[in-house]
This record gives sequence, C-alpha cells and structure tokens, in this order.
Amino acid sequence: MKIYFKFLSIVLIGLVQQANAQFYFSDILSNQTANSNYLNFKNNKIRKITITNTPATAKEGEQQDGITVTQNFSADWSSLKTETNLSIGMKSTSTTTYKNNKIVKKEDESKNVNAVVDYEYNAAGKFISIYSASDDTSVNKGFYEKHIWMYDAQGQPAKMLKIKNGVDTTTIKFFKDEQNNIAEERWMNAGKIIETYYYYYNEKNMLTDIVKFNLKVEKMLPEFLFEYDENNLVSKMTQIPFGSSNYFVWHYAYGDKNLKLADFCYSKSGELLGKTEYAYEQ
Repeated sequence: MKIYFKFLSIVLIGLVQQANAQFYFSDILSNQTANSNYLNFKNNKIRKITITNTPATAKEGEQQDGITVTQNFSADWSSLKTETNLSIGMKSTSTTTYKNNKIVKKEDESKNVNAVVDYEYNAAGKFISIYSASDDTSVNKGFYEKHIWMYDAQGQPAKMLKIKNGVDTTTIKFFKDEQNNIAEERWMNAGKIIETYYYYYNEKNMLTDIVKFNLKVEKMLPEFLFEYDENNLVSKMTQIPFGSSNYFVWHYAYGDKNLKLADFCYSKSGELLGKTEYAYEQ
C-alpha cells in the first residue's frame, strides 16, 4: 500500500503543478496536444482506451494497488466518457465534448465535487478563453476562474488575463525570442511582477526547458525538461516539483500510429516507482 500511495501522490503532484503553473504550457500547449491526440484517435478509429497505472513491484507482504481509467468515444466522436477507478474505492467520471475536432467542454464528477471547464476558439481556430468552475458540496463552496487570451500579429500569445472569482485579476505578458517562440511568461498583479517563467527550445523549435526565476532565492530553477525521439514525440520528461530538491523522470514508449503504449516513472535515484500502460480498441 505504501508504494501505491507514493506513486499516486506523484501522479497528483504532476496534475496539480501543471494546472496551476506555467499558463503557456498548461493552457496553450496542453490544449494543442489534447486536440492533436483526439484527431489521431479519430483518424485511426480508436473507440476505446484503457489506461492502467500501477506502482513498481511491491515487496513481499505489501498490497499491489493501482488506478484504472476507461475511455469510450461516442458513435459520432462528439464526446468522450472517462471513468477512473482507484483500487482503494474512489471513483470519478468525466465527459469531454468536441466540436470541429477541438475540445469545447469537460465535465468532471467525483465524490462531493463537480467541475466544468469550457473552451472557446476564434474563427481562425485559435484558443481564446478557458472558463473553469467547481463546486464542493461537502463545504458548500464554489470557485471559478477565467483565462482570456490575446494574440499578436504573428499569431503568438501576447497577453492573458486570469480572473479569479470575478474580482482578482492577474495579467500575464508573453515575450518572444528571435525564432518567434514564446520565451518568457511574466505574471503581474497590482503593477508588480509576481512570477516569471522562461521557455527554451531546441534547433527544431521544440520545447526543451521550462525554468522559473525564484524571487526568494534569486536564481533560476527548472521545473520541466523534455527530450524527443526520432518522430519528434516526447520520449522523456523530468519534473521538479516546486520547492523540492527531489525530481521525477518519466519515459514514454510509443507504438504504431504514434499511439502511446506506456509511461515509466523513476525517482531521482533511478528507482522505478510505477508505470502506466495504454490499450486501444477500434
């Protein structure tokens, strides 16, 4: 059981960090990846996806637990239903809705918590806003946040407004490098810089590093590092949770049609912590 919770905590840390960190990465790039994956599934007529997360082999006397995710597309590919089951008894469901080959809504439901995310695009297909709302019935408390994206003449993000609960607005400004890549993400609130992230790329203009300038220690700290295979797919990702001296390394394996087959998560010391396997049905 100890190994299971260790691996589960790593998965959750990754989700939380991605959801609350660099907005160019978590909003724009992640949205592009999700839409690209959807189109790949649709073009290859993948109707069902089974995802199994398991910790590394438990020692004698320890229980082997895991997470199973089952995804099913509707007949017309307009929606995807996802069911997540944890062996400890927790369960959640979500429905993702698509239009014009892009995500337009995601609805999540788990014990006491309901969440909805709406995505909006302009006539050119550019992602322009994301609206997130959640309601926790156990404490009778709601939360919502909207991100409004603005672009420059070259089609790159220039500014984003993050509006929390309708009253707290943070302005995020973006600056480009000589190759027109987003190189800096600067958060400002009440006229003060509160966070700065830097993006670095390889010779193919593919993202390799996301680095944060930490005001407290006054130095650059990496948060994500990426490596790619011969098909330009991410083959390795190093994730350094904020404020931690530890880090996790994820290796990815792909099969035919660029469909992911497995993820492997390793600790800083090289210990295999767990793996995720993917199975597809047409």
